[in-house]
Amino acid sequence: MLLNCLPPRINYHQYLNKPAKYTIQETFSVDGVGTVVSGFLLSGTISVKSSVWLGPDSTGAFRKVVVKSIHDKRMEINTGLAGHSICLALRNVDRDDVHRGMMVIDGSLPEPKGIREFTALIEIFGRHSTSVRVGYEPVINIANIRQTAKIMSITDVIRRMPDPSKKVKKSAIPENDSEGNPVLRTGDKARVHFRLCHQPVYFESGAKILFREAFTRGVGLVERVVNYDDVIDLTKKEPEPQASKNGGSKRKISIAERRKLKKEGKPLPVVDTVKPPTM
Repeated sequence: MLLNCLPPRINYHQYLNKPAKYTIQETFSVDGVGTVVSGFLLSGTISVKSSVWLGPDSTGAFRKVVVKSIHDKRMEINTGLAGHSICLALRNVDRDDVHRGMMVIDGSLPEPKGIREFTALIEIFGRHSTSVRVGYEPVINIANIRQTAKIMSITDVIRRMPDPSKKVKKSAIPENDSEGNPVLRTGDKARVHFRLCHQPVYFESGAKILFREAFTRGVGLVERVVNYDDVIDLTKKEPEPQASKNGGSKRKISIAERRKLKKEGKPLPVVDTVKPPTM
């Protein structure tokens, strides 16, 4: 009872007039109801029969769904408010299509984009015998998102200044690796670019980040996010055309065309460029 008398750490009343953003923590399949998700409403309000964005999926895309009903502490309500842990029953959504870490966002906003890469300002703390360098793959925690990420680059390193009053043993870990990239140790700060290893997620700049692996610990703030489409355009190389049976070349469907066909429910065709006959 005394915990109810404590003031809240965050005043969510100031977020009531902002667009709705709901983070999914658990999923259920209820007989006679369908797919139900539980989570926390970070901002705005969500009402029954409202149209919202659900995602991102494995391709980084969101889709529109309708909220059938809302429950708060096992009581059915018409509107969920920011700062409340509520359950949403979603119409025409399979449980296999929803997982922890996905978001429900106000449907009046433009379609959000999934995130595959981001840049964060981090600090290393805790004892560890391994070095943090390019290619290092810790487990990233951002809110209820937990996923392995790979360090792609390290810049703007600020080394920890040793205490002159103490005799510090020289570290066996070099400041740079064989390719000249910085190597981080306990107490160092840097700007680090991460790439998620499994699937796209959604969060915004300014989110708190914590990563861990064995005894290594790091904390920081997300400085910049990169949309999933931008990552594909920057890193994916165009495949070389393959020879087909008729002597022509076979063109693969692009990711944008694949998403469009998937939304329309059409099969994915393979287009053959027929080689003209020789005279």
